Amino acid sequence: MKILGRTFYVNVLPVILFIGMVVVDNINGYLQEFSVSVPISLLCRGGIFIVTLPFLFKPIYNGGIAVLFRWLMVIYILAIPIWILVGQRIDLVDEFDYLFRFIYFFAIFFYFYYYRNSFSIVTILHLIINAAFVIAVLNILCYILGVGVKSYGDDYGFGTKAFFIDGNTLGLYMVLSTCISVWYAFYKKGIWLLMAVIITCGTMLIGSRASIFGSVIIWTAMVLFVLFKSRDIIRMSWMTKLVLCIVIGGTIIGGVFTLTKYIANFDAYTQTRFSIESAVAPRERLIAKGTNIIADFNTIECLIGKSRSGALTEMGGAYYLFSDDKKSIEADFHDMIMCFGWVFGGLMILIQLMIAWRIVRTFLRIPSSFTFALSLFAILWIGASYMAGHGFNNTMLAPLIGAVFMISDKIGETRDGRIAL
Repeated sequence: MKILGRTFYVNVLPVILFIGMVVVDNINGYLQEFSVSVPISLLCRGGIFIVTLPFLFKPIYNGGIAVLFRWLMVIYILAIPIWILVGQRIDLVDEFDYLFRFIYFFAIFFYFYYYRNSFSIVTILHLIINAAFVIAVLNILCYILGVGVKSYGDDYGFGTKAFFIDGNTLGLYMVLSTCISVWYAFYKKGIWLLMAVIITCGTMLIGSRASIFGSVIIWTAMVLFVLFKSRDIIRMSWMTKLVLCIVIGGTIIGGVFTLTKYIANFDAYTQTRFSIESAVAPRERLIAKGTNIIADFNTIECLIGKSRSGALTEMGGAYYLFSDDKKSIEADFHDMIMCFGWVFGGLMILIQLMIAWRIVRTFLRIPSSFTFALSLFAILWIGASYMAGHGFNNTMLAPLIGAVFMISDKIGETRDGRIAL
C-alpha cells in the first residue's frame, strides 16, 4: 500500500480506527433502529482491512505471535473443506464472517506493531481517551433523553448503549478504555480527571455487570497502586495517603451503594439480573451444555472442532431444545474449544494469552503506574473473555488491544521504562 504512504498510516488511520468507527457504528445502529439495513460498519471495516492486510505478511518479530497467527490462518482455511467433507453443519457465510474477524483483528494488531517506532504514545493515548469520552457523553445523553438502544429491552432493564448494536462488546471496550483514562487522569490531572469520571459514568450506564463491576475494580486498583506503590505520580506522606485513601474509598463505596440501591429498585428484571443466582446459574448451564458437546468429540473434532457455525448450531439445539438458532457459551475459552477442538482451539486461546502475557511482563520487568494500568487492562481483557466472552478476535477491540500492546512493547524496549509523555 505504498500509494497511501507513512503519513496515512501514522497520522490518519488511527483517527479513523478510534474516532471514525465510533461515529460509523452509531450511524449504523441508528439506521437499524428504523429497519434501514445498510452495512456501513462492515463496508468501512472492509476498507480498513484492505489497507492493513499487507501487515499480516511483513517481517515482524514479536515473540512468535506473528508466526503462530500465520499457522492458525492456514489451519483455519484448510479446516473449512474438512468440516464440509466430514458432514459438519457448517454455514459458510458465518464461517467466513468469523474468519474475516480473526484476520481483521490481527491485521490491525500487526499494523500498530509495525509502526510502533513512528507512533506518538501521547497521541494514541489521547485517541483512546477521546473515543471513550465521545461514547460516554453520547451514552449519558441517550440515557437522560430516553433515546438510543436499550441494553436489555425497550420497556424493562437498566442500561442503554447509545446506538451501538452489541452491548457486550461496547461494555468491554469501555471498561478497557477506563483503565487508560483513569491512569492518565492521575498522571495529567486537570480536565483529564473530569473526563475519566464522565467515561466511568457512561460505562456504568451500559448497565451490564461487567461494565459496573469492572469500573469499580479499575478505580479501586488504580487508587491503591498510585497511593501506596507508585512513586512516579504522587509524592506525599503516608498519613496524607491514608486520609486520601479513606476519602476516595468512601466515595467509591458510597457511589457503588447508591448505584446498587438505584438498580435494585429499577424493576424486577434488573433486580433479578443483579442477584448472585442470576449471575452464576445461566453461565453454569451454558458451560454444562457446551462441556457435553466437547465430551462427545471424535478424533477429528478433538483436532479442529466442529467449525464455529456448526458448534454454535449444535449448542443452540441443546440450549433451546432442538432449535436451529445458534448459541455460544459466552465464555471465550470454552467457545474456542467447542468450535475449534482441543488442538486448534487451544492454539487460538494461546495466541490471545501470549498477547496478554507480553503486556503483563512489561509491568513485571519495569513496574510503574503506567505499566500497572496496562497490565490491569490485559488481565481484565482475559478475565472478561473467560467469564463473559466477546473478547477474542473482536473487531471493535482490535485497535484498542493493538495500541496497548504496541505501547507496552515500546516501553519494554527501553532500559528504564522512561518514555516521553
